[in-house]
Amino acid sequence: RSHPGAIVTKLMATNLLFGYSCCLIAGIGFAVNYLPVKSCDTGDGIFFSAAMSAGILLVGLVTGMFLTSTPNVEIPAFEPLAAAGGAMWMLGNLMCPYI
Repeated sequence: RSHPGAIVTKLMATNLLFGYSCCLIAGIGFAVNYLPVKSCDTGDGIFFSAAMSAGILLVGLVTGMFLTSTPNVEIPAFEPLAAAGGAMWMLGNLMCPYI
């Protein structure tokens, strides 16, 4: 019979490993996100930024539709800090073709 504390410790280690694995995958994904853009001429980058913004908006709308159509699931509250992070991400996307 195992001690309850050992089970909790094992669960925490599993969650920590899962969290670090997700961070590693996200880091790799964000690192290679713009590599295809470097292989083609983007001009001044305005169309690229507009297409990226339209894609982000479309994913947000589809996610919102699924969240509102699922029973007992509410749309999360507006978070100003998350909106500021999104604005910084958008500025990064605008600068991507120039880098």
